[in-house]
Amino acid sequence: MTERFYLKFMKTKFIKPQAALKERYLAQGANRVCDEKGYVRNPHENLIAGITMRDFEADLLEGDGNELRMKFCAIHSSAALAVNTFACFKSFPTAFWLWGLPGLEKIKFERKFPIFDEQSEHKSEANLDVFIKRNSDFIAIESKLLEYFSPKEAKFKPAYTENNLSLAEPCWLEAMNKSQEAGRQNLDVAQLVKHYFGLRRFQVTQNIQAETITLLYLYWEPINADNHPICKQHRKEIDVLREAVKSSEIVFKAMSYRELWVEWSHSDFLKTHVENLKKRYAVEL
Repeated sequence: MTERFYLKFMKTKFIKPQAALKERYLAQGANRVCDEKGYVRNPHENLIAGITMRDFEADLLEGDGNELRMKFCAIHSSAALAVNTFACFKSFPTAFWLWGLPGLEKIKFERKFPIFDEQSEHKSEANLDVFIKRNSDFIAIESKLLEYFSPKEAKFKPAYTENNLSLAEPCWLEAMNKSQEAGRQNLDVAQLVKHYFGLRRFQVTQNIQAETITLLYLYWEPINADNHPICKQHRKEIDVLREAVKSSEIVFKAMSYRELWVEWSHSDFLKTHVENLKKRYAVEL
């Protein structure tokens, strides 16, 4: 199946990713309701078992209240996916597990990082879905659900110049330039580059050691992702960016939510949490 044919095929209502997630949501109880666009009435209706509003509400209101009142209410919200995945660690930080290492010190949702100097006339911020501090390391997470199924062009405002981004490393500046020449891509390189700019300023101004900040791109895939050209192309574009910025002091990593769930399934404490996540998000297209 060619990608062009696949894109046309995806328009049918039975195999749209959004429709699949909506169907799964509604199948989990007679009291589950949403509108035709896949939005629930209140944020708490979009949470899986074990997650409560008090685990994250203050963070989202502090970051961007509209995120909680509007986007978060979408069944296909990537922010809600991040909250459903990580909010439990607000109350149980020692249960956290990633890359073979346990525990965390602090976790925050919707953490913002200024991209330009405070004295600059240009105002822009990198907004990370999840920010974790673990000992001397930091993990900044960008969560994606269905966004990459709609390719987009990389766009930057005129302020994004080498002179205004004097702290940026050459490999990321090159990635920015190449992304603008690449045309429409499934991977939102522009967003990741902007996240890097914010994290790089944070690293330099706070005098944080090299390679202690990881920008983690965490993305959802259907169970049968290996059969879908869009998922394959998305992975290829991730690999291209990872190779392009491998020399950076900000470590760029990527993994799917399914890979994360596999790692967590080995933890007795997290097994039930993983099953709840799968019940909600593990669908086939």
